Amino acid sequence: MIELTFTLPLLKHSAKPIPILDSQGNQVASFNRTYRKKWVEVVSKLPIPILSEGVQAFFEKKDLIGVSHNGETIKVEERPFKENLFKPKWDVTHTKNSGEEETYFFQDITKIKTHGRFIYNKNNRQFTLEKNLMDGTTYIKEDGVLITEIARVRSLPSPSYIIKSKEMCQISLLEIAVLHQICHLQLKD
Repeated sequence: MIELTFTLPLLKHSAKPIPILDSQGNQVASFNRTYRKKWVEVVSKLPIPILSEGVQAFFEKKDLIGVSHNGETIKVEERPFKENLFKPKWDVTHTKNSGEEETYFFQDITKIKTHGRFIYNKNNRQFTLEKNLMDGTTYIKEDGVLITEIARVRSLPSPSYIIKSKEMCQISLLEIAVLHQICHLQLKD
C-alpha cells in the first residue's frame, strides 16, 4: 500500500503549485492549476461575486499540469464549450519519463451533485472515480473493485488528503492526484 498526502490551496482559483508528499515528508511530485487567458485568472480572483462567478461560468476552463520527480508529466485540458454542453470532458495528456506521450479521456457522469461520478478511460480500461461529498472520500474503482482511496484528513483551513493506493494500480499517483483535483473543482466541494 502506497500512501501520499497533499494539501489544496486555501483559494480554489490559485495557480500555486501543490506538492505531493510521501510518508517521510519528501516531495515526490507537484501539480497546479493553469489558465488559458490571463484576464480570466485575474477576474476570477476578484472579490465581486457577480462578476467573478459570471466569468467562471462561461470562460473559465479547469486545466491542470503536473510534474513528478521521476520525469513524468501530465496535462489536463477541458474540452471546448460546445463539446461540454451536456457532460464536461477533459483530455489527459500523459508523458512518461521515457518521453512517450499518450492521450486519455476523462468525463463527468454525475447525476446527483452529492454523489459525483467520473469515468477515466486509459489503455482500453475504464476506471470510475466516485466522490462522496459527505465525508470527502474519493474511491477509484476498476470493474467494481476498489484500487485507490483518497480520504479527506482535514477540511479547514484548506483541505488535506491522503492517497491510499494498491501496488497493482494502473494509474500513476500523479494522475490520481490531478484527477482528484479536477473532481474537487467540478463539484465545488
